[in-house]
Amino acid sequence: MRRRLFFSLFFSIAFYSCYAQQGEATIHLQSDKSTFTIRQNKIYYIEITGNLENDSVKSIKSLKGKFISSSSHEIMLIPSRSTIKSINKDSIKQSIETFYPLNTRPVSFRYDDISMISYQSNSAHNCLVSAKIMTVIGLLTTFVVAPLASIDYRNGSINSRTYFTFAATGLGLYILSIPLFLISKEKKFHLNLNGNSKEKCWKVN
Repeated sequence: MRRRLFFSLFFSIAFYSCYAQQGEATIHLQSDKSTFTIRQNKIYYIEITGNLENDSVKSIKSLKGKFISSSSHEIMLIPSRSTIKSINKDSIKQSIETFYPLNTRPVSFRYDDISMISYQSNSAHNCLVSAKIMTVIGLLTTFVVAPLASIDYRNGSINSRTYFTFAATGLGLYILSIPLFLISKEKKFHLNLNGNSKEKCWKVN
């Protein structure tokens, strides 16, 4: 009975949080055979990536932050983190990560300079948080609670039935967290690809 209640509680919390949504459409993406709309109020974060190249260094810059607005030619966001990964002509790699304060002003980027847009929705982020909580509780239940709860401290014996009940409950929570991790992955859209790329290319309407 306890195990059934345990499963029901966490399963309900996880999937309820996954589909709590709000929203209005602000970015429209189109490829050859499909379209996709990114809704501003449903986004937990957005990340834009661009290529920076000169004669001696090739760099990829990613900027992650809060999505503010979009037009047909540019996107605006309040940055929270930037990452620059570069490699020079001697194949020496370097990565620089910068975090921005909350009062950072919005910045804008032209879509012509962006090679990829990726984002995580509010619902996907909620799924990720739920998955992490379920994983931690599941592992603690299996490897900590189960052994402690099954010990008979009067004679030092272990109640195998109690142990397997708690261990199975913890393992069940861990297994249930796996699909939540899978559906919490961010969505990615490639822009301005060259003709040799095998990725699906999108453009902003």
